[in-house]
Amino acid sequence: MTSNIKTKLALILGSTLLLLLVTVGATFYTARLQKGDAVVINIAGRQRMLSQKTIKEAYTIRLSESEKAAEYRKKLRKTVNLFEKSIHGLKDGDIELGLPPTTNPEILAQINKVHDIWAGIHESAEIVITVEDKTDNRYLSAIEFLGAKNENLLHEVDKVVQMYEMAASQKVQRLIVVLIIFALLSVAIFAIGWRAYGHYIAKPLQVVVASLDQVAGGDLSNSKIPIKSNDEIGILAKSIDHFSDTLQNFANMLKQIGDGDLSVDVPKLSDEDELSPAAQQMVKNLRHLVHQISESSSNMVDGAGQVSDSSQSLSQGSTQQAASLE
Repeated sequence: MTSNIKTKLALILGSTLLLLLVTVGATFYTARLQKGDAVVINIAGRQRMLSQKTIKEAYTIRLSESEKAAEYRKKLRKTVNLFEKSIHGLKDGDIELGLPPTTNPEILAQINKVHDIWAGIHESAEIVITVEDKTDNRYLSAIEFLGAKNENLLHEVDKVVQMYEMAASQKVQRLIVVLIIFALLSVAIFAIGWRAYGHYIAKPLQVVVASLDQVAGGDLSNSKIPIKSNDEIGILAKSIDHFSDTLQNFANMLKQIGDGDLSVDVPKLSDEDELSPAAQQMVKNLRHLVHQISESSSNMVDGAGQVSDSSQSLSQGSTQQAASLE
C-alpha cells in the first residue's frame, strides 16, 4: 500500500485522466471511422444511380439518331467506367475515391454477387457502345439483357448500401456502449476517490482536530490519537502525540512544584528549547526564595530568643533591686 496521501490521490486522479483520454481517443477514432463510412455509403448509394443510368443511356442510344447516339455512347462509356471503378474500390479500396478496403465478410460476399451480375451487364453495355448497327442481333440481345437484369442489379446494390449503413450504425452503437462503460467506470472511480478521501483524509483530520481541541481545553488525560498510518496525517498524529506527552510532563512537573517538591529537574528537550530552561529557572528561583524565607525565619527565631533572654535578665535585675531595698 502506498505510504503518502499524494501518491494515493495521484493514483485516483491518474486513473480518471487515463479513462478520460481513452474515452476521447475512442470517440475520435469512431468519428474518423464514421467519416470513412459516410464516403463508402455515398459511393455505394451512387452505384444504384449508376445502374439505372446505364440502362437509361443504353435505351437512349437505341432511340436516338446517329449523331445523338454517338454522344450518348460517350456518356454510357463514362457511366460504365465509373461503376466499374467504384465496385472495385468498394471491394479493394481506392485512394482516389477515398475508399478503404472492405473487411466485413458478409459485405464482401454481397459485393462479389453484385460484381457477378455487373459482369454480364458490363459486357452488354460494351456491345451497345461499340456496335452501331441497331439491327444487329448482338445489339438487340444486349439491350434485352440489360432490361432483364436491371431490377436484379438494383436490388443487389441496394442490399450492399443497407449492409454498409447497418455496419456504420453498429459502430455507433458500440461507441455508445463503450461510452456508457467508461461513464460507469468514471462513477466507480469517483466513488472510490470519495471513499478514499473520507477514509484517508477527512476522518483522520477530524480525529486530529478533536484531539487538539481536547489539548487546548487542558485535558491531557486521553489525548493519544488512534491513527497508525504512515502517511502525512499519521506523521502529524505522531507529532501531536509527542507534543501532548511533553505538555503532560510539564503538567506533572508543575503539580510536583505545587506539592512543594522543588527537587524537580527539567531536562532540555532540544537546542532550540526555550520552555524547559525557563521552567528550570523558575524552579531555581523558587528554591532561592524558599531558602531566603528559611533563613529569615531562623533569624527571627534567634532574635526572639535574644529578646526573651533580655527580658529574663531585666526581670532578675528588678527582683534583686527590690530585695536590696528591703
